[in-house]
Amino acid sequence: MSQPTFGAVVIGDEILSGRRTDRHIPAVIERLNARGLRLGWACVIGDEPARITETLRRSMDANEVVFCFGGIGATPDDLTRECAAQAAGVPLERHPGALAEIEAQFGEQAWPHRVLMADLPAGAELIPNAYNRVPGFFIRQHFFMPGFPQMAHPMLDWVLAGPLAQWSRSDYVELTLMAFDVTESQLLD
Repeated sequence: MSQPTFGAVVIGDEILSGRRTDRHIPAVIERLNARGLRLGWACVIGDEPARITETLRRSMDANEVVFCFGGIGATPDDLTRECAAQAAGVPLERHPGALAEIEAQFGEQAWPHRVLMADLPAGAELIPNAYNRVPGFFIRQHFFMPGFPQMAHPMLDWVLAGPLAQWSRSDYVELTLMAFDVTESQLLD
């Protein structure tokens, strides 16, 4: 099998407004580089359902491996789960394993809002969350994790060690040439 293109999508108005700074793209780059792999593209998009759905649909149609961060919580602006289902062409349904994890973590406090985080695209598989047991999910080589780095980055490590463990390149070498007292335009020829 040929190596896939890896992409990253960071979702959230709070990133675009400057209220929070993205830490996911550097984390993906660092982890892929350690495996001799490269991130092919990345984008940051707001909480706009049509744009989220279209971005996911394009990358799903291209059969790319994509790491998605943000928008899978229980607040009204967390729309990524619904958009992922639309992009994959499947319904949103309550995942029994996700429901069990959420109920185990929050008990009666899981109802009525936190259980919404168990509504996932049909056929999705879970990404365990050691931080608070609210799982992420994956479908069609798209891996959905929370926007909070303390939760998402251990989940990203799990994805790379588990479902994507077969992808690494030991033959990749990157070299840097340092040239002093010269501009780029002087080196063009």
